[in-house]
Amino acid sequence: GFAVLIRAPTLFWLLPLFLFFVRSSLSLTGLQAQIQNLFKSGSAFLLGLSPFLFLFFWYNAVRFGSMLESGYSEWARHKGFDNFSNPLWLGLIGELISPGRGVLLYCPILWLACLGARSFLTRKNKIGVLVACATLFYLLFFAKYKAWHGDNAWGPRYLTFLMPFWMLAAGEWLR
Repeated sequence: GFAVLIRAPTLFWLLPLFLFFVRSSLSLTGLQAQIQNLFKSGSAFLLGLSPFLFLFFWYNAVRFGSMLESGYSEWARHKGFDNFSNPLWLGLIGELISPGRGVLLYCPILWLACLGARSFLTRKNKIGVLVACATLFYLLFFAKYKAWHGDNAWGPRYLTFLMPFWMLAAGEWLR
């Protein structure tokens, strides 16, 4: 919840977390037990998240006049460009391998994560799918974003918080 208040794209974790809850529920035997577990865990998660979501949407409505506006598109309109007009391929190449901003060049230890990704997805499937989905959402979202590079920051600013999750796959390779 605090992450959503600080950084709006953290909402992209909601779908991977939902998939994680569903996949965790599927490991139980019996459809009724699966549905009960999904409802129980999903309800607890949403109950804990809802005050933060309420505050997030209220703040946006008060500050920008819309619950769905977080200031970025207003700023882009003021500057005269479209926030999400970047070619997807250009943003993906930039995020992954460009000098100074590419995550695989900025943090070369992540190559170990690439080596361990298949094993991690096989052995730790539920967590692996969670991390893979979140990674995919963030890569695609910020690749289309005009300022995919994170402005005047060193390295892949928008992807740095994913690095510890990627290191789980590196640990699997080292194992």
